[in-house]
Amino acid sequence: MTKKYLLALIVLPFILASCRMSTEALEEAVKKNMEETIGQNRSNNALGTLWEDIGVDSSIKVKSVELVHQQGNNYSGIVTVDTNIGGYITEEKYTLNVVYDGFKFVWQINNIIY
Repeated sequence: MTKKYLLALIVLPFILASCRMSTEALEEAVKKNMEETIGQNRSNNALGTLWEDIGVDSSIKVKSVELVHQQGNNYSGIVTVDTNIGGYITEEKYTLNVVYDGFKFVWQINNIIY
């Protein structure tokens, strides 16, 4: 009986580790979540309401998310977005931090990269 428990304790971490998303899958999940967040908050953010008030169409599109696993639950990377204000489109890149525990993730956009 103790051998079964010992075997379970040895094998369980490998099984749990294999349940984590790959870095590529995490990139896609973060990108999708960013797009959903931007869509939900569009009318509540300064960019959306400012330009809408003066009749100018504006939008933000997440083009890509690139992540590198740092250590533990921490990832860092770059998010590339297109900002469209009245038909004038600019591409901007920002640094990005993601914490992923194997089930949930949180992301934070930091500084713009020129």
